[in-house]
Amino acid sequence: MVNGMNTDAFLNSLDAASLVIKALSGQGVTVKAVTLTGAKPVIRIERCGMCDTMIHEGRATFLEFGCDVSGRYRQGHFYTNGCKVVWSESMH
Repeated sequence: MVNGMNTDAFLNSLDAASLVIKALSGQGVTVKAVTLTGAKPVIRIERCGMCDTMIHEGRATFLEFGCDVSGRYRQGHFYTNGCKVVWSESMH
């Protein structure tokens, strides 16, 4: 067991994340962090033109809106290959 999952499920999650990271990097997207939420990889990226295009085409949505010490923000996301990909952007 690793992180509450059987070893095979854990390795499958890592493999899925690896494929998505390689695809994103190949498109010039900067990957900032990867975490596991349960068995689901969550990949945090820097906001970029691809994010804007995916929102415009309806392939991604804004999930969260808020305000912190840096000001107002919103968080976009989409799913691919079993992974959730997220980014944050300031709304100054």
